Amino acid sequence: MSEKVTVKVERSVLHLPAIALRGLVVRLFSLLVREGWYQVHWEDPQKTQESILADITQYIRRHPQASSRRQVAEHFHFNPDYLNRLVTRASGRCYTAYVRDLLLEETAARLTGSGESIRSILQDMGYSNRGYFNRIFSEKYGMLPNQYRKDNKTG
Repeated sequence: MSEKVTVKVERSVLHLPAIALRGLVVRLFSLLVREGWYQVHWEDPQKTQESILADITQYIRRHPQASSRRQVAEHFHFNPDYLNRLVTRASGRCYTAYVRDLLLEETAARLTGSGESIRSILQDMGYSNRGYFNRIFSEKYGMLPNQYRKDNKTG
């Protein structure tokens, strides 16, 4: 269906209370569904959250330097507090802990799977303070990155 649909909105509608606008939107979608121009399907909220978390995870893996809560919320058009609640519900960890663990896992994989310098990996992953990184890496893996690389080198 490549028909073009034009909807005219009177100026007075723009000043209606939110409840009235919601009613108009519901009516609009019901007309679109009835005419066969729009399909509605219901998803399990848990599956929706898991799907959104997978998209967020993929984005953070591709853009580790843009992984602040504000930046990710902007990318997905979410309120930062909503993003935090969504990640917490879906993963059981707050946004900060989830991202920290995700980036540490990605960094560990790069340490063992490549010959890149540790400095280069940390820079790519958005870590500017090597002391801080060494501390959180040691807390998670029980050793410093150099030792982890030696003990777990692949290939």
